[in-house]
Amino acid sequence: MKHRGLVNCVATVAATILLLGYQPIMAASRSARPNIFMIFTDDTPQRDHGCYGNPQVRTPNIDQLASEGMVFDNAYTPAPMCGPSRACLYTGLYPIRNGAHPNHASVKPNTKSMAHYMQAVGYRVIILGKQHIRPAEYFPFEEYDVKLGMDGPGEDIRRILADPGDKPLCILMNHFETHWPFHHKGGIKTDPAKVEVPPYLVDTPETRSLRAKYYSEIEFVDRSVGRVLNLLRERDMEKNTLTIFASDHGSHWPHEKWNLYDAGIKIPFIARWPGKITPGSRTGALVSLVDIIPTFIDVGGGAPQQVVAGCGGEPLDGRSFLDVMLGKRADHHEAVYGVMTYGVITGYPMRAIRTRDYKYIWNIDSHFEFPDYWVTNLPTTQGEWSVWNSWVRKSITDPAAAKVIHKNLYRPPEELYDLRKDPHEMNNLAADSSRAELLAEMRQRLRGWMRQQGDAGDSAYHMEADQQVKHLDTMWARQPVIHVHIRPTRPLAFFEQGTVSLTSPLWKAQIYYTTDGTDPDRSSTLFQKPFVLDPPVVIKARGYDGEIATPIRTTHFRELGPTLLYKDWYRPLNHD
Repeated sequence: MKHRGLVNCVATVAATILLLGYQPIMAASRSARPNIFMIFTDDTPQRDHGCYGNPQVRTPNIDQLASEGMVFDNAYTPAPMCGPSRACLYTGLYPIRNGAHPNHASVKPNTKSMAHYMQAVGYRVIILGKQHIRPAEYFPFEEYDVKLGMDGPGEDIRRILADPGDKPLCILMNHFETHWPFHHKGGIKTDPAKVEVPPYLVDTPETRSLRAKYYSEIEFVDRSVGRVLNLLRERDMEKNTLTIFASDHGSHWPHEKWNLYDAGIKIPFIARWPGKITPGSRTGALVSLVDIIPTFIDVGGGAPQQVVAGCGGEPLDGRSFLDVMLGKRADHHEAVYGVMTYGVITGYPMRAIRTRDYKYIWNIDSHFEFPDYWVTNLPTTQGEWSVWNSWVRKSITDPAAAKVIHKNLYRPPEELYDLRKDPHEMNNLAADSSRAELLAEMRQRLRGWMRQQGDAGDSAYHMEADQQVKHLDTMWARQPVIHVHIRPTRPLAFFEQGTVSLTSPLWKAQIYYTTDGTDPDRSSTLFQKPFVLDPPVVIKARGYDGEIATPIRTTHFRELGPTLLYKDWYRPLNHD
């Protein structure tokens, strides 16, 4: 019963092909069409591979694949989160259209996927490792090796390649690494002093130490890729296999994952197809993960629009870039798009358009502080919290460090970047009067695309269409509240004086406070820098941003200890 729709899909596609005068796709012999093997890793931006110019990261196997195939210099994911990125890959639809734009969300009812389309053109469609797609019935892959993610290829893939059956294979091997936390299996072999620290991070010893661990994760993935490539070689499957290496989005660093900067959405993409793709070639064509399904259908000998229609799928947002891989075309899209809505970790809606030369970002909730996971996370053995603290300490005396922190936390309504001159997107040109015409054009193009997608740019979500209160509006990171942070004035000096900081997700808010038990208003003391208090004392605080006034936050500072730290800072309560 589960696959009845899939059977009907295959039959419909075959009938359509016959009516149009084509030979049935399913009648083609297995050897006439290539296998497709896509290695899809987690959380690795394009930049962090040897073949993309990073000499500190050792990726010999991925680099070898690049030398034998085509390197895409402008490949993008539509969403910088794991679930939404995969939903785009598997449906060929941008996030709002497929519905799974929040992380850990489900696609819209009756959505068709790669499993339907590629099985309809006669392939076995197999997923190995991480899945992160919902609901399962809309993705009827053959499933193997669910726990593959941490350790690379296992026995299932060996068994499949040893006995592939009478159909060509379409395999997606989803590797969990380099997803945080960084396990750095095999040891840390990179000298922290030699790692690259891009300008959107603050260069501290803590930053370098954690990046060395992160680099070791990439090297671990590379070894796993090497084992897969060896398996294909051992089974004499290299020549008749389109082999692809790609990643879902940027890594677990500020400015990358959960962001629409290129460090978050520009992904590695390498394709090898002996006899078809010119070895050692590169392309600057703009491609997106929504293009994968039509490209795969095209590679398998099908007509993408007809196959999708025959399976009852929605018209795809992507289109095939097979001619780019074959060297017949140099260009593909004029622009690609990025979407960030909300998830279990962050809630800061953004939209972006990216052309060959420029990027425009609309920060829909720019009056809120960006809810950076590094700032709000509990201390962990992985060290991101201590890394952020090292940035804060450095920012006291280093204006450049202070600027990086400010850019990560506080976003203007619009951002415009000249990517030819500013690949790291550090110099926002939105306020440059000489770029006013370009800004208006990019804004208009993005809004036009959003209308086509049915995207109002608000917190609407298809599963909540009838609810008055949207999920995004209930997230602490978007509420006009005050957070209280109290630390010992000296290390581990609990039960003594405390240094008090007050913050609000309304980052432009002015915060007023009292310590005499009265309710604060605009005539009370304005918070301008951390201050020292002796317990016991009652702190009351309220923020004002224009006409917005936050609820009064009351903190009873009786003594300073781990319980108070947890209650008033790590756990973002709305009210006391």
